[in-house]
Amino acid sequence: MSLYTELEEKRVILFEQYKKNRNKSYMFAIIGFVVAAVVVYIMSQTGNYDNSTSVIIILLVIIGITAIPFSIYNKKAKDLKKNFDNTIKNEIVNIVLKETLEDSSYNPQGYVPIETINSAGLVRRPDRFSGEDLITGSYNGVKFQVSDVDLKERHETRTKNGTIVTYRTYFKGRWYVYEFSKNFKQVLKIVERNSGTNTRALKKFETEMLEFNKKFSIYGSDEQFFYYVVNPYLIERLLILENQHRGSIYYCINNNKLHIGINDNSDSLEVDFSVPINEQTLKRFTEDIVLIKTIIEEFRLDDIKFTE
Repeated sequence: MSLYTELEEKRVILFEQYKKNRNKSYMFAIIGFVVAAVVVYIMSQTGNYDNSTSVIIILLVIIGITAIPFSIYNKKAKDLKKNFDNTIKNEIVNIVLKETLEDSSYNPQGYVPIETINSAGLVRRPDRFSGEDLITGSYNGVKFQVSDVDLKERHETRTKNGTIVTYRTYFKGRWYVYEFSKNFKQVLKIVERNSGTNTRALKKFETEMLEFNKKFSIYGSDEQFFYYVVNPYLIERLLILENQHRGSIYYCINNNKLHIGINDNSDSLEVDFSVPINEQTLKRFTEDIVLIKTIIEEFRLDDIKFTE
């Protein structure tokens, strides 16, 4: 019996329990609505509808009676979904990590620190920040940390009744940080056009590939460093990665780190509770993890260029 088969058996048991509790919560919600509607109808037909206080009291009693079992079964359903995320999802991540990146660890509540993200100067500093699904480790001598992040900015709307404050997401996706042994004094940023990236004190460079120049803008602190890092092979790899993801992509080499931000409004490492667990349904899930080492290999981050 494969590990995926064992996990699928656990998922089926949890999901059946989840459906039973969810359906019971729906049933009590429907009962409460129907009974309340019937009571209102009867009272309106018998002439008692004018007594609004009585109607309100009766409706509150009905809502209270049905709300208690609804809340109980709804909570049980949510707890089962949470149990799935905290156990089976974690097991799946660790299985894929063991097969792909042996020297790694997973923290579902962890995330790349906002201070690290801000240090790259690729996106605006957020007013609110959250993250999850942190994977850290090392591959071919290159350390990495990767997580989902959600960056929001504060917006104020003034109305006649006062000021309404909302927070809008401007970056939601995956943030990759690779750390190599060589510490560069120069900075290089490769971003999609009109990205709003901070490029102060940086010079703009272009490649000989028109297709690349149409999609990306390159900014660096030093022309020699630009030619040291950017070559036809790297350009090709950047275009491949860009074609594999919707949304926008950001790159920055600063000090001894490469930052890659993929802003595609997605949550990685998600497992659908209702979908059977097998290699086919987990293909996208596995690809999210494999991409961590693929970037190291395809971008040659373990090359002597980044190590000495």
